[in-house]
Amino acid sequence: MSITPSRAQVSALTPEQRTEAAIHAAVEACDYVQAAAIVLARALAGEDVAAEVIATILPGVRDEELGLALLGLGSGDRAAVWLGVVQCGAFPPLSSVGDVEAITLYVAWKLGADRAGLLKEARRLSRYSFSFSGMVLLDALTQALDDPTLATAIGHLRVYGKTAEGKRVLRDFEAARVRPTKAYVATLPAETATTASVQGFTVRVAPRAGRNEPCPCGSGQKYKRCCADKDAQVAPSPVSGLSWDAYVTTAADRMTAEDVQAFDMRDLARVNLTQLETTALVSAMRRFGAERLWNRAASAVDALSGRKPDDASFESDHRTDLVSMALEAGQLDFAEAQLARITDVVAPRYARLEVALRRRRPEAFDMLAQMVESSVRAEDTIDMIDIAHAVIHAAPALGIVLARSCLSAAHPLDNETLLESIEDARDELGMPAGDPAWETFDSLEEVEEEADDEEDDTRAAAFEDAVALRSSLRDTASRVEELERQLTSAKDRLAAKPERTVAAPDRDEERRLRMKIEELQGLVREGNSERGDLRRQLMAVNAAARDNEAPEATQEEEGDELESSERQVAIPSLTRRFLDSLEGVPQTVAAEAMRTIGALAAGDQAAWRGIKAARDMKQQVLMRRIGIHHRLLFRAEARTLEVLDLITRENLLTTLKRLR
Repeated sequence: MSITPSRAQVSALTPEQRTEAAIHAAVEACDYVQAAAIVLARALAGEDVAAEVIATILPGVRDEELGLALLGLGSGDRAAVWLGVVQCGAFPPLSSVGDVEAITLYVAWKLGADRAGLLKEARRLSRYSFSFSGMVLLDALTQALDDPTLATAIGHLRVYGKTAEGKRVLRDFEAARVRPTKAYVATLPAETATTASVQGFTVRVAPRAGRNEPCPCGSGQKYKRCCADKDAQVAPSPVSGLSWDAYVTTAADRMTAEDVQAFDMRDLARVNLTQLETTALVSAMRRFGAERLWNRAASAVDALSGRKPDDASFESDHRTDLVSMALEAGQLDFAEAQLARITDVVAPRYARLEVALRRRRPEAFDMLAQMVESSVRAEDTIDMIDIAHAVIHAAPALGIVLARSCLSAAHPLDNETLLESIEDARDELGMPAGDPAWETFDSLEEVEEEADDEEDDTRAAAFEDAVALRSSLRDTASRVEELERQLTSAKDRLAAKPERTVAAPDRDEERRLRMKIEELQGLVREGNSERGDLRRQLMAVNAAARDNEAPEATQEEEGDELESSERQVAIPSLTRRFLDSLEGVPQTVAAEAMRTIGALAAGDQAAWRGIKAARDMKQQVLMRRIGIHHRLLFRAEARTLEVLDLITRENLLTTLKRLR
């Protein structure tokens, strides 16, 4: 699916097709490209569009230039509207969004938006990943606002704006920002592709009639004069005989979770959710939630009702996940409406506490006091961490105090998560970045690093020993094989002697052969004995290495080793984040990762040994070592192996926080 409209798509819109009602309908259908085309067509025709209407399109735009063109249009207080769409959490926190959110904030500043709001959102975006252009824009915004706290938070971006390339990017951006709509439309592709984008799918097309054969429609005409042109316009689908549109709208029961992940949002919005298999339905719910399409995500959870009658918490657990996503985005009304539909009082207790605190309800303090007391009495540190996360959004200062108290060497995976939440709270309070809790974290890290260094040295020595032993074992095995070949040859020559009276020279040759055979047999026995000793030494070294790795896995990854069990063959699903990560690692690491994925998907029991499951995850995350310094993160559901990321050990904590 194209991420921009075409010139033909814009020019073909009639006055009846380019109404604001049509824009709303396109946004509701998640067809943001069509909605943008209508706005551009209205601008070319001299017809206005309210900025509030354009704001509903921006979070779905995936092309920076298209977003910039839309930001140049709209009636009303555009500065306030553009800042508002950033503040309300409408932009999904996805890499596919690109720089559109940063561009929106920059244009809001150029139009004179509220300085306090700009400072707060710029602080938040400073921790996001953007392209070079996005970082240049944030740096320019920071310099203009001239706020010491913001300058400290975005100091790492200053280098981008100072470069010649950064200055050129800013000049080009400013020129594009004031470009007339007609000039932008002229840069669009002339035509929209006639086939849907089906990346990630194997498409199949049903057999078609020959051009001179009778048309299958029964018209009596030749195929070339009847339906050939119409069939050429129909996009194929993964199901033979179905067009792409027919597949999307009628074949949900044939779709997998991988299919759901590969869909364009416009196509996913047309899928009949009730017909999806359970795993695919859960995948759809998560995609809608990640895209901030709350009503569609709620419909997906509704469709889960009754799917697993033997698991009473199945639906409520997924609805609780959706509530957590909504609270993260600040969608209190939606979160509260979903909480009202959860009968389980235990699973969503932290979400209920957060809503009560953020609503400033009278019972909120009693809820907080009771949960804290229960946690203290039970000495449940994990429970206290969850309470801190619930409080920090509603009462930032109090949340900071609670979060600081939860930092502990016993739960290293949670430390960075807590610190990031503390920094979010400091942004909310307008305080400088860099909480004193980082000193506590650094001291905990130093202790862990010292232990890691000792363990790394032990592993390195064991690795060197294992390499030397394997080399000796290979040499010994090769020597034994050569001796066995010589022994076989000597035996064959001896056996070839005829059993008859032989002359003295022949008897001497026979004795020599027999002596040679005895010698070779002795050497073979010695070689086999040496090979056995080397194998036992190698097994001992490997066992010692595994023993040394066990404490590190417990300390560093807080993971539990999976029980060994027979695994079915699974279909790998590679996320965009994982594919991007392959470009940033050495080729040997990338190759080993792909080999490991193949072995895991094949159900190889050896590959599954040593797999760790990250603790305290709402949805299981499994971890596999790739060498010493990298970790492969993945999920295994039904017959699917979803590969999430390939990261360095140093980034493990941050990545697990994001997944959590």
